[in-house]
Amino acid sequence: MTDAPSQRHRHRASRLPAGLVLALIVVAVALALPLPRPDSPAPDQGPPRLGDVWPSAQAITLPSVLADGYLYQPLLVLDAATSVGLATSPDLLTARIVLRSGDAAPRDLRVLRGQQRPTVAAVSMAGDQLFWLETGEGNHGARETNVWRADLSTGQARRLATDASDVLYFDSEYDLQIADGQVRWAALATGGGSGGEIRSVPVNGGSVSVRRLDRLYGLTAWPWATTSANSQPGDVELLNLTTGERRTVDAGPNEILTCSPTWCRVTTLVNQGQSLTYEVEHVDGRDRRRIGDTALTPLNIDVALLDRFEVLASVASANAAGYAQRLWLHDLTTDRVVILDETANASVGSRGAYLWWSTGDNEALVWHVLDLRELA
Repeated sequence: MTDAPSQRHRHRASRLPAGLVLALIVVAVALALPLPRPDSPAPDQGPPRLGDVWPSAQAITLPSVLADGYLYQPLLVLDAATSVGLATSPDLLTARIVLRSGDAAPRDLRVLRGQQRPTVAAVSMAGDQLFWLETGEGNHGARETNVWRADLSTGQARRLATDASDVLYFDSEYDLQIADGQVRWAALATGGGSGGEIRSVPVNGGSVSVRRLDRLYGLTAWPWATTSANSQPGDVELLNLTTGERRTVDAGPNEILTCSPTWCRVTTLVNQGQSLTYEVEHVDGRDRRRIGDTALTPLNIDVALLDRFEVLASVASANAAGYAQRLWLHDLTTDRVVILDETANASVGSRGAYLWWSTGDNEALVWHVLDLRELA
């Protein structure tokens, strides 16, 4: 009689509430699952690149070594497949001005020979006519400037004039101007003095005309000249060479201005010149904004390519060939900065709508050419 209650007691003790059983199951399942991981930050994608912002834009590449072993450097890009450049022999004793088009063999426009070969100081195009200045020493060691013209359709070149001027050139697309039937360039004043000169010769050749100026001017977008050529702190004057109009752009005491008729780049000397900041603004002072500093410096001589783009560089790394640069493009319209290249060399050029730069060294050197109009 005593066994039945014991059995009933044991039976009741072995039963668990249904809710507790369910809770234990949930805990067991949770313990069997992998532990949750803390949220990981999104990987840093770095700055936007050209293709991220303008997917259809693409730089074309040009090998720098020609079939004859000469090293090619662009002077002027005419279109995506055509450029004019300087081809230099491996021993550096001979150079040629050549027209390069696609995969065709380059066409010589002029051959420069000898240790005293002249420097190609400036180039410009008008229609299918190429104009350039050569500077060097004459037969008696005096400074000499020669003005040349070549017809790109025939390849024939001829000298338009020989002049004794000391040319002012800054690797700007405005160093040589073709307008109103004249070829013009800026020069230091002859016979001493602190002034400058604008010299010209007819596009078909003839005598050189000289326009003397009270200050040192460099050429900018025609018909303007600018005292930015002085590269000194202080105000800049713009002079209209056709009408005589003068405009003054104000600068602070530690500001160096580089001005076209539309834009100015402002270089500010900080900490007694130990560091720099770079800004751009319109010539009337509007829309001023910072674009760089000592670590991120402008490369293009001309301000605001196509009235829109500033090209800048920052040091990326050092190697046996020198310093590799990160090449940047600042779009002033959107205030957006993109990276063009992580390993660009110091060789960067621009004329009109085209920007070009090099990567690699020696036989591996390659030129990259970008049509900035593709970014519109």
